[in-house]
Amino acid sequence: MQIAPQRCRNLRRSSQTRFVPAAVIIATLQFPGAVLAQTPSPDDFAHFAYDPGASLDAKQLAVKVRDGVTIEDITYAGSQGDTVPAYLIIPKGGGKFAGIVWAHWMMAGAVNSNRTEFLEEAVALAPAGVVSLLIDAPERRPNFKPTTDPALVAQQVVDIRRGLDLLLSRPAGRIAYVGHSWDAGIGAILDATD
Repeated sequence: MQIAPQRCRNLRRSSQTRFVPAAVIIATLQFPGAVLAQTPSPDDFAHFAYDPGASLDAKQLAVKVRDGVTIEDITYAGSQGDTVPAYLIIPKGGGKFAGIVWAHWMMAGAVNSNRTEFLEEAVALAPAGVVSLLIDAPERRPNFKPTTDPALVAQQVVDIRRGLDLLLSRPAGRIAYVGHSWDAGIGAILDATD
């Protein structure tokens, strides 16, 4: 059976006018949090708590200088004492620099699914006075032991908060966050907690 072109267009228009309002109603009933504002409880932030006074135990493993930009391969103490591998990109000169924390995507099998993803961008911004921190997510670290998603999210948030402390211990002014894919979602939590 064939439907005439005019009848087909009428059916499409008719289904669109009925479907859109129905979809909005279903979404409202299924996901009231998406439509209504929610107030977080103090317990919501307990997952991401840490001791900001605890030592960062930052260690410099190697240093390279490229076109006047210093690239330090470092580690620092993250969530529950875990060691966070990172690059610290430092501009030439002194003074107060802007800071950026860069957090990579998690695409399985991608060669840049680690702290190298934004390395070229960080080096390119350094001459403009930007100090950058690029960390490896927990799943990309040596000796990673799989854990539940909520624990992994909390670990990444605390590790990045500790990285912010590291940047703020330097002469850094305004700080920005760049997160890709999974780490973009982490940025939303950082925004709520800091």
